[in-house]
Amino acid sequence: LLLGLSLFKPHIGGIALVWALFERRWRLAGIAMMVPIVLLAVFCARAGIWPVAAIAGYAHSLAVLHGDQVPFTGHTDLAPWLAWAAPGMTGLICSLAVALLLVTPLIVASVRGRASSGRDALARLAFCGVVSLLTVRHLSYDFIVLFPLVAAWRTWPCSATHRPRLERVMGGALIAYLV
Repeated sequence: LLLGLSLFKPHIGGIALVWALFERRWRLAGIAMMVPIVLLAVFCARAGIWPVAAIAGYAHSLAVLHGDQVPFTGHTDLAPWLAWAAPGMTGLICSLAVALLLVTPLIVASVRGRASSGRDALARLAFCGVVSLLTVRHLSYDFIVLFPLVAAWRTWPCSATHRPRLERVMGGALIAYLV
């Protein structure tokens, strides 16, 4: 239910939804998707509009936000660079192209049906966060999506095999502070 509520900020909540789909956690994804659907139905009933009109308005907002008319850029998204290199493409098309290109390894792993351990699942969630940061408009306060990456990190200063526990904790705290 909380994941479903987070979908109202899709570039944040959508990360966990995409991760759930790649992890084949269909029930989690289904319940999460039902939350905005039910809330959309309640909104439409209260506002007296058709759901198609509400969805069309949201789609228009996305097109304006990621289109060429208002070139808002975030701190990390690659779409403006791609749009500059290919002037005929809109920002939304560039964002989708970057997203599809970056998630290709997860698509391949999901199709092959590889089971993931707890650490691998966390690393995949972190990867989805990085894809989101590189794909759509984020501002500095959205960097919280990198915390799974910090938790899944297996190299210095967080690696259990290379450093004593205190140094791992201090290194993890430093990385979390920097994020």
